[in-house]
Amino acid sequence: MVFPEKFLWGVSSSGFQFEMGDPLNKSLDPNTDWYAWAHDKQNIDKKIVSGDLPEDGPNYWFLYKNDHEIAYKLGLKAYRIGIEWSRIFPKSTINLKVDIERADDGKISKISAEESLMEKIEKIANIEALNHYRSIITDLRNKGFKVYLCLNHFTLPIWIHDPIIVRNSKLKKGPKGWFDENTIIEFWKFAAFLAWKLGDLIDYWITFNEPMVVAESGYLAIEAGFPPSLRNFNAFKKSLINMIIAHARAYDAIKEWDNIKAEENSLPAEVGIIQNIIPVKPYDYNKKIDNEAANFINHIHNLLFLEATSKGWVLSYVILNRLT
Repeated sequence: MVFPEKFLWGVSSSGFQFEMGDPLNKSLDPNTDWYAWAHDKQNIDKKIVSGDLPEDGPNYWFLYKNDHEIAYKLGLKAYRIGIEWSRIFPKSTINLKVDIERADDGKISKISAEESLMEKIEKIANIEALNHYRSIITDLRNKGFKVYLCLNHFTLPIWIHDPIIVRNSKLKKGPKGWFDENTIIEFWKFAAFLAWKLGDLIDYWITFNEPMVVAESGYLAIEAGFPPSLRNFNAFKKSLINMIIAHARAYDAIKEWDNIKAEENSLPAEVGIIQNIIPVKPYDYNKKIDNEAANFINHIHNLLFLEATSKGWVLSYVILNRLT
């Protein structure tokens, strides 16, 4: 197989999985739903999680230059990193108000704010963590990497999603993460702030890493061990739709607040998602029910998020609306 001349071989990393692990725990980030989930005794005892803890990770937070050098020597040209929302905002941004417009169906269609809001957000943000990420990105750029920045790789700040409370109350108590529409608003603030502060270094933005995994594994395929592990199709639908809208609003935020070109041959802000595609085929092509099942899974897992974000028609999606 011959790849195109400008094909980029690269590497990707997840903040929660990669950043922690220094001997003195100076890189520790205990402020995420996944940190609480991985440490929960019930989850460990029931083997819902492995018992391997993030504080025993590879310590990318302090060893990033070593990792970048290895990637460079391997001949890689692209590097995707994630920024942990909980590191930038360990404390809530909920009290900072934005202007919201809604479509005829009641869903959030626009979020906006003046630059003065960014200044207020900056006072809440962990600037030391933000500057550390700037150092990581700068080191990559100095080594000639094309840098892709992912805003959300599964984890949420604990003030947005407490999976233990959600699990134990069966969604009656929160904070409830993507099940709660307010998370869309907070994600817009996060995306806008990073675009405002890092636009001079980043042209390639990713809103979500594999968003279908979060909704499916959290509320359908709970055997995967994702928080909050509640089998609830309605919660799956609501969380998925909220993530789709969050992608659209974050797209708007990045386009609005990043208007600086970091590279000559790109737009100031190109925005996409990481979607995990799984080939689906019927178990028996001669059986109608097998064909329908394969078509259903293909549309739900592979196509729904992509069609929604490119065509905007998920809210009338017949399969989602007719199933409970």
